[in-house]
Amino acid sequence: MEPWNDETIKILNNVRINSLNLSEYHRRNYFSYKYLSNWFDLPVICISTIAGSFSVGATPYLEQGTISLVSCSASMLITILSSIKLYLNINDNLQSESDMARKFYVLSLEIYKIINLPDEKRGINASDFLNSKYNMYIKLYEESNLLKRRYKKDQLAKMDESLLLSDNNSNSNSSSSYNNNIIVSDTDSL
Repeated sequence: MEPWNDETIKILNNVRINSLNLSEYHRRNYFSYKYLSNWFDLPVICISTIAGSFSVGATPYLEQGTISLVSCSASMLITILSSIKLYLNINDNLQSESDMARKFYVLSLEIYKIINLPDEKRGINASDFLNSKYNMYIKLYEESNLLKRRYKKDQLAKMDESLLLSDNNSNSNSSSSYNNNIIVSDTDSL
């Protein structure tokens, strides 16, 4: 069995931190979509209830043509709201964000458990565990909606600034200024 070294634990810890941050990111997105969903669900419920009551209860007071017009308008409004909600994929995004938050959180817990055990109690090969969890992280990252925007708290994408400044080529100014944009501080937000 391959021994555990500091570099392996450092990489695993960075994957764990990223997973925890991404879990929180997806959890926030889940609640954003849930809030947005309420703006469609509650009006549909209210309008449906009012339209149903109106179509039955207004018969003695109004002509049938007026009742039909109001009921048709209410049904059309409900259809428009429901269609917009379907177009925005709110239910699918809700489910996706919930799944991603849970999967990233479970990944971070699995890594935390192993790296905090003493070496003799880990019972798993260091490189096998690293490859397994890193591949799982990459797979989850690709499945998530993060590809639409840059993830700013990525612990794995950090580069050592001394490595960037050690280039003595004539292109060093342009390459180091490009690479300096890649370095991300811990204080950046998602």
